Amino acid sequence: MIPPSLPPSPGPDADLLQHCFAANPQPMWIFDAETLRFLAVNEAALALYGYSRAQFLELTVRDIRPEEDVPAFLSRIREAPPESGRTGPWRHRRRDGQLLLVEIAARRMSCAGRPAWLVRDDRLGMGPVDRHPAIRR
Repeated sequence: MIPPSLPPSPGPDADLLQHCFAANPQPMWIFDAETLRFLAVNEAALALYGYSRAQFLELTVRDIRPEEDVPAFLSRIREAPPESGRTGPWRHRRRDGQLLLVEIAARRMSCAGRPAWLVRDDRLGMGPVDRHPAIRR
């Protein structure tokens, strides 16, 4: 299902691009670069994070992180180049409170005339992520 919040793109490949986003097996989302609110989210992200589409679109990217990780995240997006590539590992929180360890692939874009980020979430692990070897704390 194509996310209703993903604005249509002009051009002949618009349907294909929207389908690739919606049906991608990797969790993906688009968030507003200024408000940090989710603008679109695909089915894989809904399944992994445990939210309905309506619930997810009421959140900001701060809401899926442990509070102590938010300052580092905000610093990273302020300093990131337009094609920031991969970053992580990061801890994300599912609706049920379980932590995920993820690596992120992201790039800046425009969505409905707003500066935004397109993000793909590559999950590294679930559960006791503080003991995962990728976390250097």
